[in-house]
Amino acid sequence: MILQKEPILVKERPIKGDWVSTDVSSSRFVSSAIEDSFLNLLPIDPRIKRVYWAFENEMLRIWTITESPDFKFDSSIYKAQQAFMDIWPELDCDFSVIYCAGKDIDSLHPTHSTQIYSAS
Repeated sequence: MILQKEPILVKERPIKGDWVSTDVSSSRFVSSAIEDSFLNLLPIDPRIKRVYWAFENEMLRIWTITESPDFKFDSSIYKAQQAFMDIWPELDCDFSVIYCAGKDIDSLHPTHSTQIYSAS
């Protein structure tokens, strides 16, 4: 008997960004995991400005950029992060929430990351 993960219901969310990687299998796996899991676990809310990812040394790094701290709202992002880790326990993940606080949002692009969501 082969066990498979059940499909995840997908909310409509615009996704921007190209998946660029020299390791095609890693790129496809990470792309699928993020598109089908993390982005769809996040609340659909205009306070989420951008989401970036990078796959470095077997570690999946995901940055969620919001305008400013809002601890009640931030808890919904933390719940999405936990749910993602519950769905994909085999992935080593490093999540960050970054507040732009009036800074130019383009200046907050994490080094060597790919943008996978933009509110604008």
